Formats: sequence, C-alpha cells, structure tokens
Amino acid sequence: MSLSQIFSCGWSASGGAAVSSSPTITGDTAVMLNFTLAGSTTNQEQQIGFDCANVKGVLITVTDNNGTVTLKTNNSGAPDHTKTWASGGGETFWSSRSSETNPFGSTDVTTTFWTNAGSASVTVNVRILVNS
Repeated sequence: MSLSQIFSCGWSASGGAAVSSSPTITGDTAVMLNFTLAGSTTNQEQQIGFDCANVKGVLITVTDNNGTVTLKTNNSGAPDHTKTWASGGGETFWSSRSSETNPFGSTDVTTTFWTNAGSASVTVNVRILVNS
C-alpha cells in the first residue's frame, strides 16, 4: 500500500513575499507516536521502531515547554542519536527531498527515551514516513 504524505513548510515576513513548499512524499508505512511527557521526567521509554535507510520523512513536534526536552534513541545511557528542543518547544522536520541528511543517520531506531527538564507537561508528536 502506498501512502502519500504532504510535508509543508513556509516563511512569511511583514512586507515580504511568502515562500512555501509542500511536496508530496510517498512511502508505505507511517510510524506514529503521540504522548504527554510529564514535567521533571527522565528517560521515559516510548516504543517506536524504523529502518533509517528507508525513512522518507520526519516530523517531530514538542509543544511549548519551560525546560529542555531531550530525545535519545536505542539506549538511555549511550544513545545512537540525541535530539534536544530548548525551552519554548519546537520541531524537527526533514524529508528525502532535503539537501541535509536524515536526522537519525544510518542506525535503525528500536526505541526512544524522553527527558523533560521543565516543570510543565509537554505533548510530543512523532511522524516517520518509511518506504520498506
């Protein structure tokens, strides 16, 4: 089964022309994870797995937070990848059309560990489009 997902990003400034891109990326599996991460939580495990060589698109969002949120993959002590969202939240966005490399590199992800250094809960949404 083929899944077509639209990855959209844009830029708009006062007095300037808006610029946007909305390519359709195709894969056959959408790996999704949605959860609330309580404040002052360290290395909360969330099961998710995907083959990095087959990733077509990544979108991870972390809602407004009052402290750093950290993602570690595969191991909480010696992770294969670490991503950090500073106070205020944010997103990681990547597609196979990007000139940058996959944000997870080439090591497959089998599980994730999440830390919220802030005192307030945050919402985490993960979307990984894979073509296996």
